[in-house]
Amino acid sequence: MWSREGCKVDILGALSEKTNGTITRVKPEDIEKDFANILKDELVGTQVQLFVSLHRALKFRGEDDPNLNHKLKRDIGNATIATTQTFEYQLKNDQELQKEQIDIKDLKTVPFQLKVNYTNLNGDKLMRVVTKQVSTTENAMEAEEEAEVDVIHKRMTQKTAQIAKQGNYQQAQSYNQQWDGYIQTNVNINSNSANKEKNRSFQTHNTKLQTTMCRQEIREVRKEKLSSQPVLTEQQYQQQQYQQQQQQQQQQQQQQQQQQQQQFQPSFFEKAALLFKGDDNKQQPSQQQPQMDLQPPQQQPQMNSQPLMKSSESPKIKNINFCAVNFQKNEISEDSNLEEGDEDEDMADLYQYQQGKF
Repeated sequence: MWSREGCKVDILGALSEKTNGTITRVKPEDIEKDFANILKDELVGTQVQLFVSLHRALKFRGEDDPNLNHKLKRDIGNATIATTQTFEYQLKNDQELQKEQIDIKDLKTVPFQLKVNYTNLNGDKLMRVVTKQVSTTENAMEAEEEAEVDVIHKRMTQKTAQIAKQGNYQQAQSYNQQWDGYIQTNVNINSNSANKEKNRSFQTHNTKLQTTMCRQEIREVRKEKLSSQPVLTEQQYQQQQYQQQQQQQQQQQQQQQQQQQQQFQPSFFEKAALLFKGDDNKQQPSQQQPQMDLQPPQQQPQMNSQPLMKSSESPKIKNINFCAVNFQKNEISEDSNLEEGDEDEDMADLYQYQQGKF
């Protein structure tokens, strides 16, 4: 817990992740009330380890280990009554199923097993095992109508925040939009009135999560732009100044030339007088127009002919992603005053979303 001054939440968060703790940003005058709310989140175990086993026809996806098969282990640390863990799985491909000698048509149910090792508040080391048989179906409509959108919402926010905290904002936005579009537009899911209302309420939280990611990415893009600015040598700086002076002189000369052309142009009455005198063929202006010398001075300083150094833009800047381009979608402008305190608050929000707390 910390007050509203900047406290580098990205650094504090490292400890929070190791211990499965929480980060709360409060006003000093509200610290008593917030402590009371924190104490409600009762600690139930320490040194918590989670083991999940799937049927051999299934495999995990979206985990840090791309080669993860059907067994998952997570070191959680401390766990409270509000601790939430989510994961995704999918059916193996035909080649993998053939290797496992599995015919999915014969699978009417698939087992899931969860094992939790932990130490309780009395110091006892305990293990809890939960096993569940889940029925299978080939009817996608039936499965979608019975979808538990609360679980999908938790998974969306946790995985989105996890990816964003690694700095992969494009990937986080893509993941979030894919799942959000699925649950919001799927007719079968929203045919359930309860699911439809839950999806509507979830949009407030998801919009805040998307906005937080956008603000963080804008900060990253700005930092990278500043760090990529070239540092000019003294000679390059002089050349830059000389080129700017030359451009200004040329503009001034062009303006003077236009003014003099207008000054020596005969008026209508002067032309008419010349016609009456029969001297139209010899018509000349009263004074000869001076010739403007637009050539550069004969003696110019010898400058380096090499062009000014240009910084090579990184892919993050050159290909600014969804957030940085579409500022107005989430009511963010490019000149927003994103202060350090705001960054702390955004980082704290990402930590909360990663824990499924919203």
